[in-house]
Amino acid sequence: MNSNWGLRLCLPVQPVFAYQSYDIYVFWGFALFPENNGDLVKRACLFVPVPKSCPRSCII
Repeated sequence: MNSNWGLRLCLPVQPVFAYQSYDIYVFWGFALFPENNGDLVKRACLFVPVPKSCPRSCII
């Protein structure tokens, strides 16, 4: 999927950490070009607020 922000999602082999519980999954995402305006959200990724409904664990 193409995105003006160059979004990437990393799903590494689990477990990532030595003491990671079997019921916890670790993944992360990032933007290669956060200064570009988005395709749907016409703002730079750097200036898009995180919604208050997003659980804390999703923005570690």
